[in-house]
Amino acid sequence: MCAMNIQMQSPTPHLCSAPTDPELREWLDYQSAHGSIFLKAISDAAFCACAPDYVTLRPVLIELRKRYPTS
Repeated sequence: MCAMNIQMQSPTPHLCSAPTDPELREWLDYQSAHGSIFLKAISDAAFCACAPDYVTLRPVLIELRKRYPTS
């Protein structure tokens, strides 16, 4: 049921979680291992989030990736 709700609400329905997000997964993995305490906490939260929460969190993650690139 969670996946059905995401497909109806999200413009990118296949991006339901951090592990399945091809745009952010590498950045989240990096921040989880090497980021500041704040970025580690945010990336850990992203990996723990259910699909609806991840869709809500994703725009914030995109902004943080712009501020804190890995390279």
